[in-house]
Amino acid sequence: MAKFIAVLGGKGGVGRTTHAINLGLSLVNEGEDVIVIDGNFDSPSLGFHLGEAFYPVTLHDVMHDNKALIKAIHEHESGLKIIPADFSIYSNNVNYDSLFKHLQDLHLFADYIIVDGSAGLSHNTSQLLRLCDEVFIVTGPDRASLMESKRVLDLAKKMNKIITGLVVNKYKEGKYFVHKEDIQSFLGMPALSVIPEDFRFFRSMHEKKPYVYMFPGKKIAKQYRDLAKRLSIKN
Repeated sequence: MAKFIAVLGGKGGVGRTTHAINLGLSLVNEGEDVIVIDGNFDSPSLGFHLGEAFYPVTLHDVMHDNKALIKAIHEHESGLKIIPADFSIYSNNVNYDSLFKHLQDLHLFADYIIVDGSAGLSHNTSQLLRLCDEVFIVTGPDRASLMESKRVLDLAKKMNKIITGLVVNKYKEGKYFVHKEDIQSFLGMPALSVIPEDFRFFRSMHEKKPYVYMFPGKKIAKQYRDLAKRLSIKN
């Protein structure tokens, strides 16, 4: 049975999509079958991160036009499989009942379904929490991001979801940022990984390739490998 993990938390720009992509590919490299889904219907960007804004078949085509789910699965050169959302202005037109019905079939195609969610507490976030078994919280080191992450974390707990872990993204130290110990204390959980700010993330997005694919020898890539090994059901 596939495990559905939502990547949620924080305000826009904390790196949820980047985390979903690099975690997904790191799990693939551990031998897992993984599909990353663009569940950010307010501002879909998964496909754009990996090279295309518009795909011939998207999650919206499956929901609204009954296109075969397998046709919406696209494989990147890195080996990561994704299901992109519609990038048009109609992307927030979502039939959640149809979405949930179709996504149940993904149990046939993958061990892990990673859902790249939207920012903060939106209707979309609460609906995705219904779908998912577990939640990954991603926060930045700034107070606004941290407050939004706390609200999402509280909602996930209220809905009795398993909290897979916390990742502090784009981490930097200084008087304008919250220290990692204070972040962990405020959210009431340890961080599985603290990812420092790195210009190579901008380069990887420009090249439309995951960080761990472009820079496998860097420390951040090792952090993702370690994270994937902790999660992998094959270890």
